[in-house]
Amino acid sequence: AYLFSHGYGHYNAGTELVEPGSTREERMGTVDLLLLSAILSIGPMAGVTCLVEAGKIGRRTANAAAALGLAVLVGIYSLFIRRPVYALLYINISIILSGVLPRTLVIGYTSERDIAIRSKLFTWPRFLVDTFVIFVVILEPFYCDSFLSGIGGHLIFDISLLFQAVVYTVGNPTIDTKQKIQ
Repeated sequence: AYLFSHGYGHYNAGTELVEPGSTREERMGTVDLLLLSAILSIGPMAGVTCLVEAGKIGRRTANAAAALGLAVLVGIYSLFIRRPVYALLYINISIILSGVLPRTLVIGYTSERDIAIRSKLFTWPRFLVDTFVIFVVILEPFYCDSFLSGIGGHLIFDISLLFQAVVYTVGNPTIDTKQKIQ
């Protein structure tokens, strides 16, 4: 879903699909905010899914937390950032933090269930590809226009996402935490 939304974002950025009379430096239109919401939802959903799997919260609480998290993320963008030029950096940081922080701060290290969840989520290939993506996310705002503008913008970021999708698909561990505990 993220790669599809990301591709649509490229299409949208490459065409003039903005509200009449607006420019790329003004507020995003309704369609753009809906697309932003769809993309940003990946972060809170990943965070609460991990917490549900770890048995820290129930499904109903997870749905409410994901909806609240998404509303906060979209609200922060809509009220404070507003400029589409900052959207990509905001999306990347928001997805990374809202997916990783719950896993890091709530899942412990001592119970068998927590250890099983951490073992399922951590593999060296995932760690390396995630580190590469984060490295690119941090460098992209500073070097995208000067380094790759002639060949289509943030190509390195797109390649890092492709690597991440491949690693996550091929190396997806299928550990059932309930069976591992028993």
